[in-house]
Amino acid sequence: MKPSRYSAGASLLFLLAASTPSAAQNRITNGDFEQGNSSFFSSYWFFPDDLGAGYYDVRAFPENWNPFFSSCRDHTPGNGAGSCDECFLVADGTSGNWLVWAEEFNVAPNTTYRFRYWYVSLYPWRPAEMQTWIRREAPTPGLPTLVGQDNFTINADCLWRSATQVWSSGDTTRITLYLEDVEGEENGNDFGIDDLVFYDCGPHSTSPSNVRVQRGGTAFFSVFATAGDPLGYQWQRETSPGTWVNLSNGPTGTGSTIFGATTANLAVANVSNPDNGNYRAIVTSCASIETNAASLIVARRFQGLGPLHGVPTIGFPAF
Repeated sequence: MKPSRYSAGASLLFLLAASTPSAAQNRITNGDFEQGNSSFFSSYWFFPDDLGAGYYDVRAFPENWNPFFSSCRDHTPGNGAGSCDECFLVADGTSGNWLVWAEEFNVAPNTTYRFRYWYVSLYPWRPAEMQTWIRREAPTPGLPTLVGQDNFTINADCLWRSATQVWSSGDTTRITLYLEDVEGEENGNDFGIDDLVFYDCGPHSTSPSNVRVQRGGTAFFSVFATAGDPLGYQWQRETSPGTWVNLSNGPTGTGSTIFGATTANLAVANVSNPDNGNYRAIVTSCASIETNAASLIVARRFQGLGPLHGVPTIGFPAF
């Protein structure tokens, strides 16, 4: 079966990933193909022997499937326990825009996801051009949206390379994710794909709490954040209503000192009246969020006179 060509959509952000999500985080069921030819669908024909353009197999040793293919091996050999431990999807590309791989699954609304897969060219002629599409299935069906395009390298050197895109779900709760080869030639256009992952990469964070500190003391703010990608932090202070300025470590110029301006924990030492105000953190991974603001209130320091003939301590402001 040959699929129709999708024309709707616009390009989104294309980024390289630096993290490896766990199996529990990955929404794709059989992204490493260790379970063989299962849990996905394709417009290519599945067959254990290469009968020509438009066929694919899930296997190790692609040169045994097609003697003209390079002797490439699984992207993560020996790391799994499935029925096809060192397998990956091997395809003999064809003309037209054919779906190489697709899967339908649930997503969380208002969440940022990263899709990443690894690819290798198996023949040094006319490398594949792969497009990533996402079609909204729920709560209401929509047209496929182009997320990104990846032009494979022509070198059949068996060096696996990664491609990745970032997508935000909005109010979508279920999608179909597609990989489509748009090279359009049968001569060459032979490739393998492996280790497909689709995971929540966006930050999720608590907000700091209000702090009241005596003059000369140290104010502490903290957040706790999680993400599928590496986290970054930037603390800010509101200098006028709606205007936020990034903080940096070191003296503030008003007697206080900032520590941890780009970490999860901010400290403002030797506080005084100019440090009163609102503080927040910008937490980043594949996307960024702003925490709610917390207030720093600098209180006047009180000195106790101590007990006098059994009279309790009385506090007076120290100016």
